[in-house]
Amino acid sequence: MVNGSLRMTFNNADTSPPHTPRGQATQSAQVHDRLRDDIVSGALLPGQRLTLDTLIERYGVGATPLREALSRLSTSALIRGEDRRGFRVAPATVAHMEDILATRLAIEPVLVRSAFMSGDIAWEGRVLAAFHQLRGTGEMYQPGTHTIREEWEIAHRAFHAAVLSSASLRLLLQFQEVLWDHAARYRNLVSSSGLDPDVLLHEHDQICETVLARDADLACLLWNRHIQNAGNSVLSAMRLREADT
Repeated sequence: MVNGSLRMTFNNADTSPPHTPRGQATQSAQVHDRLRDDIVSGALLPGQRLTLDTLIERYGVGATPLREALSRLSTSALIRGEDRRGFRVAPATVAHMEDILATRLAIEPVLVRSAFMSGDIAWEGRVLAAFHQLRGTGEMYQPGTHTIREEWEIAHRAFHAAVLSSASLRLLLQFQEVLWDHAARYRNLVSSSGLDPDVLLHEHDQICETVLARDADLACLLWNRHIQNAGNSVLSAMRLREADT
């Protein structure tokens, strides 16, 4: 799966160094997004070395914006720096996926409850529109495969982002975005057939209904069940792969 723009950002502020020329900063941000999307989609594999020469050829940009993009991306732990040897894509392990899942289960209900406390009619409209978009996107998997379609992944992320969009805890939202990137990466790496599209759509429908009914308690319960079910499916696929190797 080749991703376009899988990330829904809550803060579009320029995070480039203060003395970076604006054109260069824009280029750095663009290559950062492309590199991140290639890692999340699985186009760049766990442990793959990220040398400047190969990245310059892949993305058609200079060394300076690439270095800035790699430096920014390293803070998300999607890549790891190696002393004097550049960067590698972070490994993918069962233990790390378990940590991602446990952390999401701990913090995302807090964000859901915050969203309910701050949400208004416009928020309800965003959630409903995002659900209709997800439902109308079509099949989750590419035909004849268990590879998640880019269009579905974008609509899926947009729905979750819409539910959380009115939460007032902005720093926690930024952290949740990083957790989402990691969870999505694992989904794409395992291409898990255990993720039933009909079940997922039903779970999203239920969450949407709780927003319209303003039932925060039920929303938190359904949200965690949704994350747990999907996460367990990915973990099962990963454990099976480990057992086969």
